[in-house]
Amino acid sequence: MNSTESSAESSVIAAYLSTPPEPGTEVLLPALVEAGYDVVVPVCEPRYQLSWVRWRPGVQLAKSPRAPLWEPVGERSHFEALLPFRLVLVPGLAMDEGGNRIGQGGGYYDRFLAQLMLEQPEVQQLGYLYDEEILPAGSVEATPLDMPLPGAFTPARLYHSSPR
Repeated sequence: MNSTESSAESSVIAAYLSTPPEPGTEVLLPALVEAGYDVVVPVCEPRYQLSWVRWRPGVQLAKSPRAPLWEPVGERSHFEALLPFRLVLVPGLAMDEGGNRIGQGGGYYDRFLAQLMLEQPEVQQLGYLYDEEILPAGSVEATPLDMPLPGAFTPARLYHSSPR
């Protein structure tokens, strides 16, 4: 991909393979591929880092040795090799209206998003949650290491947050 290509022209979407109780991505990911996007999903690496593998329907999956989830088998890339991203979909268990997210607890995404903001600060980021997981501002305790999200979408609507 051309480094001068804008994120609006990019076809790369960083997504993830959902696990309960997260909203399912089993319909979303194939729809994105069908629409012509290059979908990449994370693999948990040592030191709480993420690498990324291209996802297509039917890709082989393996149980992660580091997290309670399934990961794609294939060539792993550091996110910088895939830039620019058009969109980054972020998993979570809840998010408040200030953009503070509750994840699975490893900090993988906070580390990734902090690194990504240095390389592509204008990237679009959205959490994918259920409506009842969008909480009033201030409901989610955050530390300086937590990366707030500018919004989230649910099966019913799009939410915009007001990050700290």
